[in-house]
Amino acid sequence: MIDSRPAWVSERLKGGERVTIEIAPAEQTILPEALPLNIIYEDADLIVINKAAGMIVHPVGVYKNGTLANALVYHWQMSQQSASFHPVHRLDRLTSGLMLVAKNPWAHQQLSRQIEAGSFHRLYLAICQGNIRRSSAKIIAPLRHADTGFKWEIADEGNPAITRYRVLNNYPGAALLALKLFTGKTHQIRVHMASLGNPLWGDPIYGIPDPLFPRPALHAVQLAF
Repeated sequence: MIDSRPAWVSERLKGGERVTIEIAPAEQTILPEALPLNIIYEDADLIVINKAAGMIVHPVGVYKNGTLANALVYHWQMSQQSASFHPVHRLDRLTSGLMLVAKNPWAHQQLSRQIEAGSFHRLYLAICQGNIRRSSAKIIAPLRHADTGFKWEIADEGNPAITRYRVLNNYPGAALLALKLFTGKTHQIRVHMASLGNPLWGDPIYGIPDPLFPRPALHAVQLAF
């Protein structure tokens, strides 16, 4: 609409008009499910969630329910919001922390452009096995899906992957790190740290499983966009 009146698609603007665009919500096929949610921030276009470890982002394969998508669709229905699920980035099932979800296609497009332009920043905290002598470094190692299982591996023909780490503290047999992603590949931090000989504590795939901490010690602590 232009100045509160219906308008033709071909109509030209002269300047100073008020244009109103109604975005129809996308058809939602995700079933709502009442699940605990830790909402950090929400407005008309996006929502930031502190995702729990063990929660899948959206239904896939054998994971038909119990996902973040199921929980958010329920939340939006209960709060009478016209929103649809558009994850801007993803976290592994075993990774906890902040995750950004757009609530309409337009917001998703704008935020995805920030990722492509390198203006979307993600910071993680992690505990790795062993001590690290270099206080900080950038890991540049392309990744590809391994031939078997769910593992990823470093390979020259893989997709570009860049991680920067900074040692916050070294402890007996472990180190606390802050890590920044310049790319967002599956298992990127886990593979990159394992390649240094310092896999994440509790990582059952790239490190040594720990019955006292049965998941990788990795938490998404900050988003900037």
